[in-house]
Amino acid sequence: MSAALAIEGLPALDRAVARHGFVLILLSLLGGVSTPFLANPRMGVGAHTLGVLGGLVLLALAALASAFRLTPELRRTLHRCWFSATYLNWAGTLFAGATGASFLTPIAGAGTTGSAAAEGVVMAAYVTVGITSLAGTLIAIYGLRDTEPRDT
Repeated sequence: MSAALAIEGLPALDRAVARHGFVLILLSLLGGVSTPFLANPRMGVGAHTLGVLGGLVLLALAALASAFRLTPELRRTLHRCWFSATYLNWAGTLFAGATGASFLTPIAGAGTTGSAAAEGVVMAAYVTVGITSLAGTLIAIYGLRDTEPRDT
């Protein structure tokens, strides 16, 4: 279990998840520096943006840690889903920018094409991101359900 920090009047913050959020933001900022040198700079900008947004998703997950009503197994699955979705989305998009892979992103691809292997890696990354982010969202919705009986 990750360490949680409680500040008077505020719910507990999951420090480990928050740290991952800031690590991903840092990686996306550093990756942004490489943008002009990529085969497809547009995808580099996309990776930078996705990394920052993914980091913010992890920060929101950290901030809401005490609000989720989940078993320890589901909480671990929630974290695994969002860690893999956010990091892989950033890394896959940066890889696509570096290799020119653009089969699944023809508009952002700006007319570039990567090798068959690069296109396959990016496709696998994006499919995994889609599945894990969907699963993470469904688990989060379930974990935020109203568990208190309502007065009618």
